[in-house]
Amino acid sequence: MQISNDKIGKYATIEMRTSISEKFGIGITKNIFIADINLLSRPKQIHKTIGDGNCFFRAISYIITGSECSYEIIREKVVKHMCTHINNEMTLYMNQSIITYLNESGMSDNTTWATDAEIIGCASFMGIDIKVYSKYGEKLKWLTYPCSLTLTQLSEHAIFLDNST
Repeated sequence: MQISNDKIGKYATIEMRTSISEKFGIGITKNIFIADINLLSRPKQIHKTIGDGNCFFRAISYIITGSECSYEIIREKVVKHMCTHINNEMTLYMNQSIITYLNESGMSDNTTWATDAEIIGCASFMGIDIKVYSKYGEKLKWLTYPCSLTLTQLSEHAIFLDNST
């Protein structure tokens, strides 16, 4: 069966991932090959991260650098970006001051689980959409977190994560 082009997710290229790693100030330790994604089904190529509350940041670290080790730097830069560069947008999204949210959630602390807010903040910082395969209601589906902060303006490529288990 042939899948239409709008149902194929284009994964971030190595050049894009290199540029993102430079934004974070981290190096690539291993180039991992990641195939494009069929958006009609669950992901087939999965790397299990350590489940210590840092799993989102570890997953981003692995995809960008080939290692989970830079998760703390990624968390720190994403939280700072949320406060300084997209503060107004995040405050509207959260219906509260982003500073209040970050303080109450403990998001700056190691092992605090990321929420939709941090996924959006990370997509914005990286300049590429993040798509997460996750439970939505009773179904598993791909959820899009746009780097532009609006669903009407999606990037051509994306970072794909599986949060279905």
